[in-house]
Amino acid sequence: MHTARPVLKRFYYIAELQRLFDVTARALRFYEEKGLLSPIRKGTSRIYTRRDYHRLEVIVRARKVNLGLGEIEELLALYDPTDNGRAQVARALDHMHDRAARLDAERAAVDAAIAELTEDLRRLEGRPVERRLGARDVGALVRLSS
Repeated sequence: MHTARPVLKRFYYIAELQRLFDVTARALRFYEEKGLLSPIRKGTSRIYTRRDYHRLEVIVRARKVNLGLGEIEELLALYDPTDNGRAQVARALDHMHDRAARLDAERAAVDAAIAELTEDLRRLEGRPVERRLGARDVGALVRLSS
């Protein structure tokens, strides 16, 4: 996705949005098919408006944190310019907190599976298993030694 916000234009062609958001033309057409984007059709060309630009911003950010299409649709439907998008942001925060909690649970399950597998390897091989320490492992060792 883009890092610095470009000067907003009134209209965008598909290739511009692809470049600005690092998405494929296929993804843009998929979001259009699902009703998340509504480009103007001019012959065979699609012309996207500022509204589409902002909606694509939400879509791309939501996809990066693994929100599903239903959740994205909900976020887009909540946008209300009269409240400066507060309801949309509040719901996005709810989704993000839920997603973070699910990822924490998944990480704990993966950590437990790795610990069990490591113990099985030690037992089966009859010797300690050496492995490269990652940043999280070093952090855990520091916490344990404190």
